Amino acid sequence: MFTSSIVVYGRNQLPMVEDAVPQPEDPYGIAKYAVEFDLKEAHEMFGLNYVIFRPHNVYGENQKLGDRYRNVIGIFMNQIMQGRPMTIFGDGKQTRAFSYIDDVAPVI
Repeated sequence: MFTSSIVVYGRNQLPMVEDAVPQPEDPYGIAKYAVEFDLKEAHEMFGLNYVIFRPHNVYGENQKLGDRYRNVIGIFMNQIMQGRPMTIFGDGKQTRAFSYIDDVAPVI
């Protein structure tokens, strides 16, 4: 079981679908995709079974709020607590999926 990330898809692949070709664009996405690729090869070579799980915007208790690049809920909370406007990309009409940790953890 490997918890990857939607960042393996890169930007501008909307709508997001599981059969989209991964195009990671930053070190985090590249590292996640590298592990996915390694698991695939381990399966081919050694028969290792695996599952890749790519949760979307997981939030909940004990999450790291200080990361300025990941964790949009934490980013928004910090901006609000500091009296700054929330960062909105595009026209603000786009939507995002959020998953509460207690809904995600039992599945993992």
